Amino acid sequence: MGIEIERKFLVTREGFGQILPTHHVGLRQGYLSTETGRTVRVRLQNEQGYLTIKGKASGLARPEFEYPIPLADAESLLEMCPRPLIEKWRHYVEYAGKIWEVDEFFGDNEGLIVAELELESENESFEPPPWLGEEVTFDARYHNSRLAERPYGSWKQELSRASPNETPNQGASPSNLSGPSEPFLLVVELYVRPSEEARFLAYEARVLPLLERHGIELVLRVSHGTEAQGEGAPFETHTLRVPSQEALLAFETDPTRLELETERARVLVSVKSRRGHAFA
Repeated sequence: MGIEIERKFLVTREGFGQILPTHHVGLRQGYLSTETGRTVRVRLQNEQGYLTIKGKASGLARPEFEYPIPLADAESLLEMCPRPLIEKWRHYVEYAGKIWEVDEFFGDNEGLIVAELELESENESFEPPPWLGEEVTFDARYHNSRLAERPYGSWKQELSRASPNETPNQGASPSNLSGPSEPFLLVVELYVRPSEEARFLAYEARVLPLLERHGIELVLRVSHGTEAQGEGAPFETHTLRVPSQEALLAFETDPTRLELETERARVLVSVKSRRGHAFA
């Protein structure tokens, strides 16, 4: 069994123009399973296939099992994977004694460029290259398994509707909004990481006031105890009265909220939501 320890950063298009790769490979991959705490990935790299199983992360580290498989098997398994597939060029860049993997996505995720660095330990230091941007290690939206479910291209479409002057690399967190723009109730279950209760409450104290800014009312806030249970049970449940889908999108793309995305990923295991009946 291997242990994967990596950090992930955005790279702007301008920064990407500064890199000097030693070589690159084409990758095409899909996911047979993306359950919480477990992913099963099929990858085609040039003419070689791979099957990779990744376990639940603990901090920066998570277990990883990877096995080479025949090309024909990889192609057949990719046909079984839900669409879209992840398609990207991986550029290998040497900087200050480290090898960076810079992924240039295309297809449904075109426009996204992410740099990853694998480490020997979580506390290992490194010199950041000048083309490195915002860190998104703890931002689940940039996980490849999540990009296969919610491609980067869909973010740009929603961001352009929300604000024509906002650029995709600012890192918005759009919802999957559909249907008519009308008032509705939204019930949100918040699953907090164990031992992060105080940090979560501090994060929440900064985010909840933003609801009123966008006309969203916190109707009910229920605490389910003083100790977080991780994925086992929600730590809090919120019922929100939302005037429109546009209001919800405006809240989720609020610049103040976006600044807290990394902190959100640190304290929350997951968030589950469901809509209630529209209200007058």
